[in-house]
Amino acid sequence: MSLQLVDREAQETLEAALAFIDEYGHEQFSGGSSLSSHEFDFTLNSPIHPRHTNINSHIALDSVRSQIKAQLPKRNRSRDRQKLELLQLSVKAELLQNRVAYLTKKQQDADAERGVAAFNVMNPTSGQGNGLFFDVWKDLANKYRRLRREAEAENRHLRGIYTHQVTTLETLKRLLQMQEQVKVSTYF
Repeated sequence: MSLQLVDREAQETLEAALAFIDEYGHEQFSGGSSLSSHEFDFTLNSPIHPRHTNINSHIALDSVRSQIKAQLPKRNRSRDRQKLELLQLSVKAELLQNRVAYLTKKQQDADAERGVAAFNVMNPTSGQGNGLFFDVWKDLANKYRRLRREAEAENRHLRGIYTHQVTTLETLKRLLQMQEQVKVSTYF
């Protein structure tokens, strides 16, 4: 069922009033208190007459709208944006705190496992499973010791090649200088 008004301006006024109540009425009625007759005081400076009797009905309608707008609280978009940003940041902070708690627990579990593994390596005789860790570490240490010895041997070999090349270069340099001296002495 829809309400049909003959006067278009009256219908627009009614729609504006209903929109006003829908937009701002919920904040004042949310406390659960009953509506009293003196809670809203919308008074007009001049009475509104039907269109055929009031020539300046547009002016009266504009004055009603301006009075309604004057009673509305002003919107502060920057404050709304800040509130929204604070809400988003608080949600993000809560998610990050949950993530930190999860990662901390995971780190503690990993540290506890490493502590058990380190204890097992230090005490290889305490059980059969511990010997397995000890053997793995021992094999790894032997492998790195062998690789180090091979690298040292290669370094000694390369050092010998380098010194041989340096001596060869110095000998070649002396021969070239002697050749120049022989050429100069043959001209005189």
